[in-house]
Amino acid sequence: MKEEEEEEEEEEEKGEQEHEAQAEEPPSGQIFHPLLSKFNLVVNWEYRFLIWEVCQEGVEKQEIKGHLKQSHKGEIYKVNYTHLARVIEKLKVVSPLPTIKGPHSPVKGLPVVAAQACHLCPVVLSSPKAMQNHYTQKHKDKPKKSNECKAQRLCKLGFGTHHKLWEVKGEPTQEREHLHEDLVNKLMKDIEKDLKVVVTSSDAHVVSPLLLKTGWHKYVTKNSLAENISGWRKLVSLPTAEETQWKGLRGATEAYFKKAVDLIDHMDILVLKHLNSPDPVKHGICNQPFQCHMHADTMKKYIIPVIALLCMSFRLHGSELFGPHEDVRNSILRLQALLDGDEEQDMVVKQIHSVLLRLWTINWNKRDFGELTIADPTEHCLALLMLKESGEFKEPKELTSLISKFEYCIHLTFLWEIHDRVSQKKEDREEACIELQYWFTENNYSTLASLCSLQHMASAFAYDTPGLPRILWADTENWRSLYYQGNLITFDEICQIFKDTERKLIETWEKKVLGGLSLSIPCKAIVDNLTNKDVGHSFLFDAKNTAFKDHTHLIHEVIRGKGSFGKFVVVREGSLRWNVRALHGWLKGYAELNKLLLLRAAMLTRAPARGQDKFIPHGLDAITSDILLQDLALARPSAETAAQICFSPPVTQLYKDHLFINYDRLFTSADLSRVMGQHSHKFKCSEREIMEIDQTEDADALQAGHLCSTENHIYGLSTTALAGAAEDVLPLYLHASTTWQKHCNVVPGGNLLPYHEVDVQATQTSTAEQTINMDDLAQRVATYLAPQFSMSTTLPLAASLDMDDLAKRVAVHLAPMLANMVDNSIKTAVASLTQK
Repeated sequence: MKEEEEEEEEEEEKGEQEHEAQAEEPPSGQIFHPLLSKFNLVVNWEYRFLIWEVCQEGVEKQEIKGHLKQSHKGEIYKVNYTHLARVIEKLKVVSPLPTIKGPHSPVKGLPVVAAQACHLCPVVLSSPKAMQNHYTQKHKDKPKKSNECKAQRLCKLGFGTHHKLWEVKGEPTQEREHLHEDLVNKLMKDIEKDLKVVVTSSDAHVVSPLLLKTGWHKYVTKNSLAENISGWRKLVSLPTAEETQWKGLRGATEAYFKKAVDLIDHMDILVLKHLNSPDPVKHGICNQPFQCHMHADTMKKYIIPVIALLCMSFRLHGSELFGPHEDVRNSILRLQALLDGDEEQDMVVKQIHSVLLRLWTINWNKRDFGELTIADPTEHCLALLMLKESGEFKEPKELTSLISKFEYCIHLTFLWEIHDRVSQKKEDREEACIELQYWFTENNYSTLASLCSLQHMASAFAYDTPGLPRILWADTENWRSLYYQGNLITFDEICQIFKDTERKLIETWEKKVLGGLSLSIPCKAIVDNLTNKDVGHSFLFDAKNTAFKDHTHLIHEVIRGKGSFGKFVVVREGSLRWNVRALHGWLKGYAELNKLLLLRAAMLTRAPARGQDKFIPHGLDAITSDILLQDLALARPSAETAAQICFSPPVTQLYKDHLFINYDRLFTSADLSRVMGQHSHKFKCSEREIMEIDQTEDADALQAGHLCSTENHIYGLSTTALAGAAEDVLPLYLHASTTWQKHCNVVPGGNLLPYHEVDVQATQTSTAEQTINMDDLAQRVATYLAPQFSMSTTLPLAASLDMDDLAKRVAVHLAPMLANMVDNSIKTAVASLTQK
């Protein structure tokens, strides 16, 4: 209570100071006092009476207590009437309420309402009906004529002078409406701004464990990031169109790291092992040397965080980002000058190395940076890269990728420095490596060590935090529809994809690749030695496969101008010349064929073949396998010839070495993802079945391109444990693909049927299966398995049966038989004991 009184006294004193300073009428025409505002009271400047803002009416100062109890009894007010009365007295509030007559300019603080004014007297009433009654009573013999007007009054209810309306003159209604609308818009902008402000919670239960460790969320609010999130996120954005002075930064950074990567092949393997040893004291020297990425384009993605770091350094070089380290700031300014002066790229590249080496060889101590909670510029950049537009931070799993990129680039920078010291300063390789080792290993006061610590924390949080499911089954009986990230997907829609791609595949093969020609290589059996690992070995060149002996069938037809190949060869100066433009067009059509083959190979074998250390077989469906076989035998030789004419030797070699070619390059995972779209084809059994059979690695998980642990962690799927690629295991892998193809209503492969005969064979097989009475077959199998079976019992054979369905039916028929057998055995045992 004492605290409240002291607070009210402070508000009273503050209000007095504001009132004394206010010598002229304020724009609003009202006097606001902190203590009065607590009760929504203001004072009209012109007449010095109290106005209740909530009720929008005047109030006598001695009636405040009664008004609170009667009109606001449901609201909680703690009123010190002594302080309130003192404030009202100092503001010279009048009592009683003033008498105001119209026409009058608008009284500030009171609402303006529509009314009716009498043309014979000053009376103003609220409605036309009331005005009619007025004319009847006061002006009975006079013409009844009233004017619409605007009016005000001090009090809404009751009778007497203070409840009468008076006419308002001199304020255009439209301007008042516009003013009100402007005030509403201003208030909404203030609210939206407040809603965008990121408030740091003090409750550790609602803050991410990673943020609790790093303190990044505190850094955000401490540096007013919340007030301009987009502006601060731009600090780590790539150079914009307006920042033309840095337009060469990306190219120079890419050239720098390309040269660093090239140094890997020229560096001693022991140095590379040291570079790849995160903690040599604890784990020793790593046997795996530091190496470059498999794909050269990967490096272009890895350098983006480094470019963001340099851009942030440019934009904040005048701030406290570098603390007392003036040499770093000067190095940044030097790099900016080189970029702005369009100097040679070699000079820029060397300066980039100087900047990065300086940034990553400093012990960034928080005590040197005052109020900043992030001392290391690299971690500063990392925090801003993790910041979303909404003001929240990304998940820990997204942090690990950024850190990996930084760590790889840091190792390349030190590789460059070691090479420089050995080649230019003539230092010993071992001495140079050991001297710099402190900065590129863990558990030290270095940037890389800090990043490694963050990496370990983020990885632990990412693995330990269970993720919410991407899918929810809509159909829990037949498992044919589900919600994927909220979108309903039915299995029939996925099957329709295979029908559409099948039609498109056949059309592309016949029209774009074969040019309308009826060519095919008949093949009844294929000889292939799976253990032959000789370079260039293929069943296509095995002498035992006589069907593939001639590889020039299509080339002959092209040269002769058959089908749509009439303009592929032209006669010029007495010799045949290739139409290069036509060949390019044909190769693009061939790439379309490869795209469809890759799509079906990926989607109809359960998943893309991504296993690197294990042999992961996949089975193709009938149509894909036949067209792929025909492609390799007929079209690939022609494609190699066309590529040799149209492209350079490296591209030509791709056609010789790889199965799927995308015109002048290989397909990437992004290409495949674009083709596959957003459809997922991982579906399985119920939760009960998963828990019962969740044991070890299986063909289904391995065919999906990952280990069983990953399968269970992400999908929660597993079936049967297998070990290696033995001869009895290979059929199980193929069966996994075949089972999926049957689910998708696609004819499985393995029969070497020409693709145009596949539909006929599928129809015949389906008809044959429909003639089998499954219940009758199950009864006969159960009888066959029972002890009373007769050797004369014969079982019907079918080309293809649903063995799972048959097994369930057999179990149903076996159950009563087994129950009778158990009952008979018990009765026999009881009878024998009784006789004894």
